[in-house]
Amino acid sequence: MKKKLFPFIILLSLYGIQTFAQADHYFNLTFNKNFPNGESNQVAYINFPDVTTAGWIEITITGSYSHQLTKGKLTKRFALVRNTTGYHNQSSEIPTAFGEIANQWKIGDYDNDSQRIPIYHLVSTGNTMTIQVTGVLKHGVDPIISNLTISDPVTVPNSETRHYTSIMQDRVGIGTKSPTAKLEIGKSNLENAFSVGSSNDGGRIYTSYESGKGTLNFVEHDDPFVLSFTQAGTNTNEKIIFDQGNFGIGTTTMGSHKLAVEGSIGAREIKVEANGWSDFVFENTYQLPSLKEVENHIQQKGHLKDIPSAKEVKENGIFLGEMDAKLLQKIEELTLYTIAQEKKILSLEKQNSTIQNLEKEIEILKEENKEIKQLNKKLIELQNKLDRLIQVK
Repeated sequence: MKKKLFPFIILLSLYGIQTFAQADHYFNLTFNKNFPNGESNQVAYINFPDVTTAGWIEITITGSYSHQLTKGKLTKRFALVRNTTGYHNQSSEIPTAFGEIANQWKIGDYDNDSQRIPIYHLVSTGNTMTIQVTGVLKHGVDPIISNLTISDPVTVPNSETRHYTSIMQDRVGIGTKSPTAKLEIGKSNLENAFSVGSSNDGGRIYTSYESGKGTLNFVEHDDPFVLSFTQAGTNTNEKIIFDQGNFGIGTTTMGSHKLAVEGSIGAREIKVEANGWSDFVFENTYQLPSLKEVENHIQQKGHLKDIPSAKEVKENGIFLGEMDAKLLQKIEELTLYTIAQEKKILSLEKQNSTIQNLEKEIEILKEENKEIKQLNKKLIELQNKLDRLIQVK
């Protein structure tokens, strides 16, 4: 009984495989192709028959070792629709590109005019490659299975470069079925949602969630952590450096500063918390230098007392809080000088007014004295007349 059933089981199995292949329109073809050693710009072509088709095709190449190690895997996937009257539409992605083979080979795009896909050999070292062509197509499976071929390599000068893994999706979701961005990681919080690098060597960027706060962490083990920003189309390249708790923008020399900036800073407002202020100038015990002392210091030092010289500023810079306090001290001293001068001016104006009043009184007295002199002259004249009259009698 078992012997009678065995051929039937084999026939049924074969029928099932055939039915599955026809139902899903699936095909899988494998070729070996030798690329000669010592020849550059070698290209082999996967030739498709001129048929109407629609679906996806995947090409995978791999190797081993001949004149050069070619281990790894390179896969390119095509979404393809075409007909024999000229309509053609395709898109592609690189789901896998790793190992030495990714540096040595490239799979080109489907050329609708020639119905072929090129495979470029990017180096001149010879190897025998295994090329697998698989796919699921709505139409044209049988002609492709029967007529698809791969040409021998030919020399075609080109400037092709290697593939890198690319997933050509509008949106990719990790941990979510409905991403709203190009890449979305679905997490209720940021705890271990994203991590790049190594915790033990080099550096790491990762997210964490502590005390209700999401955090993006940058970890560097030995060297400073650097964020580099380059503007496309220019030679502008700016860096933000984090080193032992200090930040540098455009500079790697932070010294003891928490923030060092090479260039200008624009801000609507800056708050500096100072430890002391200069109102002591207005205290009664403050010894205000005389203007003569100020003049002598300027002549000897070339700058105000307690204010750094131009040379000191160039060498050491200034601390804003400290400098603002010193400048305020000079302003308050200048205010005291101004008040004192105002008092002197008022005193002088008062004295001047008194002098003016005295001058007016003197003028009045002069006029009065002049009148007295005139009266006295008239009295003398009258006296002389009187004396003459007496003599006549």
